[in-house]
Amino acid sequence: QHRAAVGGRWDEIGRLQFDALCAAGLEPGHRLLDVGCGALRGGVHFIPYLAPGHYHGFDINPDLIATGRREELSDALRARAPEANFCTGEAFDFAFGDTRFDYALAVSLFTHLSQNKVELCLARLRGWMVPGGIVLCHLLRGPRRGRPGRPGDPGRRHPHLGVSEPVPLHPLPDPCHGGAHRLAG
Repeated sequence: QHRAAVGGRWDEIGRLQFDALCAAGLEPGHRLLDVGCGALRGGVHFIPYLAPGHYHGFDINPDLIATGRREELSDALRARAPEANFCTGEAFDFAFGDTRFDYALAVSLFTHLSQNKVELCLARLRGWMVPGGIVLCHLLRGPRRGRPGRPGDPGRRHPHLGVSEPVPLHPLPDPCHGGAHRLAG
């Protein structure tokens, strides 16, 4: 049930998230903030890869995080990403003390938000990133002339999310086009 709540294709999308960030340079010693982490579809791949305590998650739904931690993580993986590494809220009020992140991930989150909420998220996220930190985003937008969607999904497209001073790195492979961008300081 919790897997369906985050949009299905659990294994495929979780692995795509992991592969895309690794292709963009994620290493075990980096710190990652998974914005919209939900039930840990990506977290199940990142937590065993990153150094203990280096995966952090944020979501609007605390029950979804709790279910993901309980159902998807072993005791050993829960120890690598303790409960203190997760926070929830509606206004992107990240609460991670002095921790700063080398990478942040927002997969399919912005699709569900207004332009104002996207801008709020990115503005607040900027303060939590190390200089030169990388944010990987995935966004579905409505139809746009001359930009067809993938086969079987007419009227949808998967654009790069424009962030200040974009530095294209490795886009997510099909079917989740996205972009990795550096946030200006």
